Amino acid sequence: MTNKTKIIQGDARQSIAALPESPSFDLIFIDANHEAKGYYFQKARKLIRKGGVIVRYLKVYVQVKADLNS
Repeated sequence: MTNKTKIIQGDARQSIAALPESPSFDLIFIDANHEAKGYYFQKARKLIRKGGVIVRYLKVYVQVKADLNS
């Protein structure tokens, strides 16, 4: 499982900006400052694969049928 799990620590804006903007994650957990939650969620929407899960501030978003990017 270690080759399939990646934990990214550091400044969230710098970390998310460094990721390629293509759907490549099955699960994204956002634990960042409350004021910028919309920014991180919009970025996560571009990074999550169809069928993936975004967890943010005790809310869970699941792509079941439609793509969150549309």
